[in-house]
Amino acid sequence: VLNNVLSFSGLIASFSNTEVSDNWKYYIATAAPETERLPGHWEHMLEGALPRLCVVKALRPDRLLDAAIHVIHRNLGMKPDEIPRPSLPLILQNTSHTTPVLLISAGGRGPATEVRELARSLHIEKTLDQACVGPGQS
Repeated sequence: VLNNVLSFSGLIASFSNTEVSDNWKYYIATAAPETERLPGHWEHMLEGALPRLCVVKALRPDRLLDAAIHVIHRNLGMKPDEIPRPSLPLILQNTSHTTPVLLISAGGRGPATEVRELARSLHIEKTLDQACVGPGQS
């Protein structure tokens, strides 16, 4: 799909370009591609946060959240632990008892404790259903 957008035209073909194909292999295989320069002329062709996020999403969707955090840190000067968290009481006001709420976290910033405390303060802890997925989740 990206190849159909003018800014990304030729991106896929550049993967097999012998001058930069090894650089693409490195970019895709590296632990944190969001911190790397894009191979070849793409570093200058795709300036700005959004095009770079699109490349990460297309090539390494597992790194998209980390790439977004990297953009926030680089452009706003905020460290990951300084990024504002959504207000659970505000989320609750905008849902109903029939609306499931999915909270996604990363890097040990899970909301489970905050959710339990909110449920306790509203006297609804007995009706709270939650599932935590991943290593070390409770």
